[in-house]
Amino acid sequence: MQQRFDFLININPDDEHNDDDEEIEGNDFDPQQCTMIPEPLKVDYEKRLIVTRLPPILCLHVKRLHYSSDYQMIKCNQHIAFPEYLDVNKLYAGCDKHIDTVSKDVEEIDADEHKRILYRLVSVIEHHGNANSGHYITYRRISEQALQASLPGAPSNWVYISDEKSCQISWKDLRNCNAYMLVYEAI
Repeated sequence: MQQRFDFLININPDDEHNDDDEEIEGNDFDPQQCTMIPEPLKVDYEKRLIVTRLPPILCLHVKRLHYSSDYQMIKCNQHIAFPEYLDVNKLYAGCDKHIDTVSKDVEEIDADEHKRILYRLVSVIEHHGNANSGHYITYRRISEQALQASLPGAPSNWVYISDEKSCQISWKDLRNCNAYMLVYEAI
C-alpha cells in the first residue's frame, strides 16, 4: 500500500517537468464539450411530511392572510373542506408501511395493510371580518355524556359559540364554515 502513495512524496510543484503541461494528442478531446451545460432532468416527485411523535391534540392552522402585489394584507375567504375524522397513518414515521391511499380506492385498501391512526375533530375556529379586524367564533363538539345530561334527545353534538350567543348546529352547517383553525384529538 505504501508504494501506491510514494509518488506523492516525489512531487515537487517547482519542478520544470510537471505532467500537467502535457499536450493531448489525437482527436479525442473536444473543447466544446467542456462548456456545455446538460439539460435539466425532469422527474416526478412527491413532497411529504413525516412526523415521529403524534400529539394527543393536533391543531391545524389555515393560513388565510397573504400580501398583494402592492403590499396590502388580504384575507383569503376560500372554503377548505375538512373531515370530521382524520387518518394520519401516511404522516406517521412509526408505522411499518406507508400506503399510497391517494392512488387507491378505499375498497382496495386491505384492513390488515392499513392500520388507521384516527383523530376526531373537536373544535373549529372561524374568523369573520377582513385582514385588519374581525371577530372569532368557535364551533365545539359536545361529549356524548354532557349532551345526554344537559339536552336529552338533542339532534346534534356540535355547538356554535360566540360572545353573546350559543346554539346547537349540525355537522352539515359546520363543514360549510371557513375554518381558521382545526383542533383534532387522538382517539
